[in-house]
Amino acid sequence: MNDSNKDIPRASLNVSTTSTSGGGGGNATGSGRTKVALKPGYGLMGWVRFTSNSSNLTGIQPKSGNDPRTNIITMIELSKHDQPDDCWIAIRGKVFNVTAYLDYHPGGMDELMKGAGKNATSMFEDVHSWVNYESLLEKCFIGRLAGYDLSS
Repeated sequence: MNDSNKDIPRASLNVSTTSTSGGGGGNATGSGRTKVALKPGYGLMGWVRFTSNSSNLTGIQPKSGNDPRTNIITMIELSKHDQPDDCWIAIRGKVFNVTAYLDYHPGGMDELMKGAGKNATSMFEDVHSWVNYESLLEKCFIGRLAGYDLSS
């Protein structure tokens, strides 16, 4: 705090704190979101480093000249990928294999698994509408969810 704020009680400064000791549980936003303590090296910067050294996190062998935007994933196919060792989610019509991201998710694996094998758009919008998921999960992009047009 600077000198002009030194006598103001912490609560009136509107300062939020997040406690991650003992497995997490702090609420930094007042929105009911919680963050969990991640293993060392598994924060956002760890994910950035990991993805910068990885070319394909889709879990699918790319076909020669295949553009993932041409892959169409049905809800039936998406629903088959709902386990921690094989986890796909759809957000705004885009399907991602988030298996590699589970340990990096600030809300913990359990929160991300709530959207496993599903169209998780509404869950994502409720909590992370401001997050640039396309950049964050770029190397995890598998294709588009059937019924969605990604051209617009």
